[in-house]
Amino acid sequence: MLLRAFLVWLCCIFAVGCDRAFAAVPTTTVFYVTDQRFNGNSYDEERFTFYVGNCANEDDVRSDDCALQYGYVQWDEHGTERYYPVKRKIFYSMLGQPQHALLFIHGFNEDLRRAVEEARYIAGRIDVKTGVRSSVPVIVYGWPARAATFSRIAFEAEYPNDETNNGWSKLHLRAFYRYFVNAESTTSLTVAAHSLGNALAVDMLLFARETGNSNVSHLISIEPDVDTQTYAESIDLLRRGTLQDVTVYGNQLDTALYLSQHLHAHCRAGQIYCEPLYVGQYSGNPMPGWLNVIDAQGVANACDPGFGHSYYIKSDIVLNDITDLATGKAPIMTKDKPREHFKYTDESGKTRPVPHFWIDVRGCE
Repeated sequence: MLLRAFLVWLCCIFAVGCDRAFAAVPTTTVFYVTDQRFNGNSYDEERFTFYVGNCANEDDVRSDDCALQYGYVQWDEHGTERYYPVKRKIFYSMLGQPQHALLFIHGFNEDLRRAVEEARYIAGRIDVKTGVRSSVPVIVYGWPARAATFSRIAFEAEYPNDETNNGWSKLHLRAFYRYFVNAESTTSLTVAAHSLGNALAVDMLLFARETGNSNVSHLISIEPDVDTQTYAESIDLLRRGTLQDVTVYGNQLDTALYLSQHLHAHCRAGQIYCEPLYVGQYSGNPMPGWLNVIDAQGVANACDPGFGHSYYIKSDIVLNDITDLATGKAPIMTKDKPREHFKYTDESGKTRPVPHFWIDVRGCE
C-alpha cells in the first residue's frame, strides 16, 4: 500500500504537473479505462480514434489497445473530482497485484464522469468494509454512450448510436482484459455491469473462455439490456470453465428495458418475468445453484420511480451485495441461506420464469 501511495504522488508530479498535486489527503481512488475522447477537461461521449503509429500509451510498436486511455480519479476535501491520465505501465503499477478487483461497465445514457461517480460509491463502501483504501481497486470501463430515455421518440432516435458504439468498444475491452490478465494474474476479478454494459461484459467473458485465460469469479448483471435467450445461453456456457457464479438484478417494470424490448421485438434479460434466464426451465429443469436471479422491483420503484432502471447506486442493499461479492465476503445465495433482506421464492411446479430471490424492502435504503 505504501508503494501505491508513492506511485500516486509520483504521478501527480510527473504525469500531470505539480500544480495539480493534491492540496489535501485524497479520498477514495477510482481507476478508469476508456475509448472515449478527451476534450481537454474531461471525457465526452465521442469515440477516441487512434492514429497510425505509436499508441496513446507510447508503446514502441502499435498494439491492439491503441484506442484505450488509462487513468485514475480522486476527490479533494470539497468533493471535487480530479482526472489524472497515465500511461498503461503506470496504471498497472498503481493497481499492484491485489487479491480482488472490480470492473464496472456502465450502461447507455451515461458518460464516463457519471460512471466514475457511481463507481466512487462502490469503491468507498469497499474501503470502509476492508479498512484499507483501494485494497480492492474499482476500475470503470467507459464506452461512448449517450442514448436518452426521457421519451420513447428520443430513445429510439439515440439508442442505435449507443448499440453501434457498444459493438465498436468490444474489441477494446477484449484488449484491456488481455493486458489485465497478464499484469494481474493473481487477481480475482468481479465484473459488475449495468444495462447495455452487459453486452460488453458477456462478450469479454466469452473471449476469456475462448482464450482459456480467465480470472473472473463473479458476474453481477444489473438490469441487463441483452436479448434474454442470448444471455441465458451465454451464462450457461460461461459457467462451465469461466465463472464461479452469476447474479442478476431485474424487475418487470423497467421502463428503459420495455423501450428496448419494443425496439428489438424480443425480451431483455433484465425483464426477469418475460422469458427464462436459464436453459431448460420450460423442460422442468430447476434453476442452477450458481445463478441468483433477484427481483428488485420494490427497490427499483423506491429508488428510481421514473424508470426503475438506475436504482442500484441509491440502494444500500444492492451496493452491499455488490461489494460483498467483490471482496469475497458473500457467497452465492442458496435456498436455505439467503443474505440479509433477501427472501427465497419456491418455484417448484411453476412454469413461469420466476426468480430465485426477491428483496424484502420497499423503501430506498
